[in-house]
Amino acid sequence: MDPSMLPIECWNLIADKLSSHDLSLVIRASKLFSTVFGPYLYRCIDLSVHEIPSSATEQDEGPLSPCPPNLLDRQHAFTRSVLHYKPEYALWVRSFTWTMCLQRTHALDPAPEQELDSVIQLFSKMDRVLSVDIDGGDFHCYPPKPIPPLFPAACHIRLSGQMHYGLASAILHGPEKMSLKSLTICNLHELGHTRSGQNYQKPPIRSFYQWGLAAWDESDAEPIEEDWAAESLPKQVPPGPMRRVLNKQLASRCSSLESLTLCQVSMEMLQTYGLLPPGWYYPGPELHEEWATFIQAVRPCHLRIQYDDVSTAIRSGLKAMWRKNTCRGSLPYHREFTRKLLPLLKEGWPELRRLELTYWLIAEMEMLNLVVRDETVALLARDKEVELSLAPWTYYHRGFGTFDWEERNEYLPQQTI
Repeated sequence: MDPSMLPIECWNLIADKLSSHDLSLVIRASKLFSTVFGPYLYRCIDLSVHEIPSSATEQDEGPLSPCPPNLLDRQHAFTRSVLHYKPEYALWVRSFTWTMCLQRTHALDPAPEQELDSVIQLFSKMDRVLSVDIDGGDFHCYPPKPIPPLFPAACHIRLSGQMHYGLASAILHGPEKMSLKSLTICNLHELGHTRSGQNYQKPPIRSFYQWGLAAWDESDAEPIEEDWAAESLPKQVPPGPMRRVLNKQLASRCSSLESLTLCQVSMEMLQTYGLLPPGWYYPGPELHEEWATFIQAVRPCHLRIQYDDVSTAIRSGLKAMWRKNTCRGSLPYHREFTRKLLPLLKEGWPELRRLELTYWLIAEMEMLNLVVRDETVALLARDKEVELSLAPWTYYHRGFGTFDWEERNEYLPQQTI
């Protein structure tokens, strides 16, 4: 059958009813069908595992098993197709989700750098992607050369996991990029030691997982003095949460931002109870100051602030260890929220229509006391028609002042004012 016998509207209706498997079979029938149905097959590419529940990946935990083999094969096949055979595939993609699965056989194996070069080449071909979700995976790798601006047409961006600052900057920053409608920065970390883009000889952490929170060796700990001038690429930074991505250049791209999500695992809690790997740095004041400055600059319609615990980490080496620990007394993780973010949320802004706070239900519900029972925030919700939603993580509470970290895999019902 000649596809030209039917108008394009009919083919659109047919394509919407076909599964990806059926589309792949139809495309093989002829070049004409490939031209018609190809854009439908490749418009949504999801080659990721970072949204899979941790229980489904526990069997893969280990420093040398960052991704399932079948995902690696699919990623390699897609990369080869775009770079060597069908570059037009990249132009058909509109939604792109990718977990950086960089293989290695040794901590100092140079192969991941070479593989990262191919991945960046793939990203650079996708000039028409509208929605991009990139997770840095569990291995922090240095780009072999400077990275050009990536995904210029993206208006929905989500970044998470470990990655080099240069990669995050190439996705978020750059001239002549589309304005963002939604932005999510979820537990974005780097491992530091970015001296002129060269590999360091002695990694501070030997086993890499999603956030670098895995088995470590005390002998690998190496103090790092930050060398990072304002408005410049970092030469050397302590490993920990990535900073300075929410800068003025990104704010100018978010003039009409509808949704902003900022999520961070509490390094401060790990530090308090001695679970933070040696050499890691938790810049609590700087991080929350950056959040507050960016929120004030972009004034999103929907703001979500989320504090994760380590048990939500995929393939986290501290997961079992975390559940065995019993925490007593008040935890300090909320202090920077109180100092930096709460005053801004009290004041509000005209564009704000929905505010979500996701936190842990611990320490005698301190965050709940700070927000729900704060009359000013309650007035913000009533007077300015802002919907305030709280979705706490749920843990068993056994005895006054004692909290056993035993995950229930469920949330309390959301509380809305």
